[in-house]
Amino acid sequence: MIKETKIPIQLIIDYAIVAIVYVGVIVGVQPVYVGNYNLTTHFCIAVLAQTSLYILMLYLGEAFVTYVLRKPFVYEDDLKKRILHFVLCAVVEVPIMMCLINQANVIVWHGMENACNAWRDMDGAFTLNGVMRYAPQCLVGAFVSIVAMTVLCEVRRMRKALKELMAINQALENRHEMKDDKTNDVKKNADSSDEMGKIEIRGEGKSRLEVNPADIIYVEALGNYSNIAYYDDTKVNHIRLRTPLKDIEDTLAGYTFFVHTHRAFLVNINYVTQVTGNSSGYKLEMFGVDKILPVSKSNIDVFKDSVMLV
Repeated sequence: MIKETKIPIQLIIDYAIVAIVYVGVIVGVQPVYVGNYNLTTHFCIAVLAQTSLYILMLYLGEAFVTYVLRKPFVYEDDLKKRILHFVLCAVVEVPIMMCLINQANVIVWHGMENACNAWRDMDGAFTLNGVMRYAPQCLVGAFVSIVAMTVLCEVRRMRKALKELMAINQALENRHEMKDDKTNDVKKNADSSDEMGKIEIRGEGKSRLEVNPADIIYVEALGNYSNIAYYDDTKVNHIRLRTPLKDIEDTLAGYTFFVHTHRAFLVNINYVTQVTGNSSGYKLEMFGVDKILPVSKSNIDVFKDSVMLV
């Protein structure tokens, strides 16, 4: 199966930003010959050519690495993967850039008829001296691109994660408002007790818990035991039963407000008051308890889908 190899539009934009800023810095430290119009014109053309070639170099390196790996760049990847991706791109980009700048400068300053001279010495023999002259500049450019793109991508990833957290917390707030409205309606029209809504969770021996699933805050796996935090009237209680978390999860499978956020935690999202963290994992603040519950990276999507399903 061939994977998608399209380069993200945002990455293309970021490459252009980095290229323009880098060439702008290079130009800023070079002298401009304002005393001669021709030299000034050539200088401007050379700067434009370098900017265009630098952008082209970044795109070619990105396209090559994406094609070879059969995997497009992903902003959500961890930092090490992103740095490795840009380093691989730089390995491809540097020799391309050295050749292109050498060729372009000969054409800009000496005309198209001397294009072939970019690869010849004074005796007309083939040489790479001209290409190697631009090695320091291109190596610095590659280093700058790695650092700048890593920083840009990290900023964009953090901004995206922040927007997601804001959306999740807003969805939680909406859930709480809807839950309060429904609770008030039930209280106005209630003809039966909460006992009818209770289920029984059994442990080994005679240990068991009768509880309304809506009153369970979370379940934590503790080896062969499970710790259940739940509301009994207005008080938070804890009970430890000798039963695996998987069995309790199966018992509560019909209740969509329970989410397996971590291999050791089953959480009632109706009691989540605040979500913090990033794309590597969330932290959940729960109503009525001081314990901060984790959401592992592998469970983030399931958690988000459950919260957004208001």
